[in-house]
Amino acid sequence: RFRNMDIQMSVDGTMGLRGPGNSGFFIVRSNCKMKLFMNTMVSLIGLIMTGRSDQMLWNTLLQEKQFRMINFETLSTQHFISGFQVNIAHKTKRHNLPQDHFIVHASWTTDQWDKIEKFYNIEHWYFTEEKCPKWYNFSVLPDLAERKWHIRDKTQEQEQKFKQLGLFRDSTNGVYEKHS
Repeated sequence: RFRNMDIQMSVDGTMGLRGPGNSGFFIVRSNCKMKLFMNTMVSLIGLIMTGRSDQMLWNTLLQEKQFRMINFETLSTQHFISGFQVNIAHKTKRHNLPQDHFIVHASWTTDQWDKIEKFYNIEHWYFTEEKCPKWYNFSVLPDLAERKWHIRDKTQEQEQKFKQLGLFRDSTNGVYEKHS
């Protein structure tokens, strides 16, 4: 089936400007159509830099008249787990996901620390002393000092839990400055 596809993307779970494709994981066929498409993406890199996300650009360009010859489909959420399938508030666990999945994209998060929580909750966070003893190094763990203060105000319980588990470090020892 992929023989006829030019691009397959994970599913975003929304049909607005940000969907249906999620640019967190995609497969692109190397052919003339896709080279033209990717050259267009590169020429519009400034939009990505100012807009913080490339996903809207991907989905917008895929709908443009000059790219309608591109064969596009979203990947099965049976094998390619998307962020909307892993919900922190509902405490999604690995047993809640299809057993034969092989890619997980932790989208639909506030920041990268929420991504770690999603991976941890579904048993796909591997950078721990137990799971990765050869490469684990506490000093390269994500440092909460880099987290925005307005998010830290709302996530104290998460931060404490993951500091105790050794998944985050905090060079500020919980002290952060609020900016207006």
